[in-house]
Amino acid sequence: MAHYKNPEGAGHLRYGMFDIESGAFIGTCGYHYWDHNLKQVEVGYDIWKDYWRQGYMSEELTVLLNICFEHLGVDCIYILTHPQNHASIASVARFGFEACEPCRKVDEDEEPQICMKLTKDAT
Repeated sequence: MAHYKNPEGAGHLRYGMFDIESGAFIGTCGYHYWDHNLKQVEVGYDIWKDYWRQGYMSEELTVLLNICFEHLGVDCIYILTHPQNHASIASVARFGFEACEPCRKVDEDEEPQICMKLTKDAT
């Protein structure tokens, strides 16, 4: 992972993901909606389609969870994913994420999402 050149602003941080062998830019991951008072943060990622199902997200999520729990000091990490994205749901479930009520209000014009969370005591 490398810091993405155009972070989303205060309370957000995005990392660029690169293939180690080729150096190709393959997507981004990071956190946003960091709530210091509630000690929770939302994480997200996007991987270019050519790199799906190759284990990249599992590798990156390990690093991202460590950043959030150990360096940000949060107690809860959540992620929103599309209900039809079964591969993504399965990937985060392997890390212990479980479906939950939405952790934040989603705009009406956004597509439906499933909220999944992981608490520090569950890791």
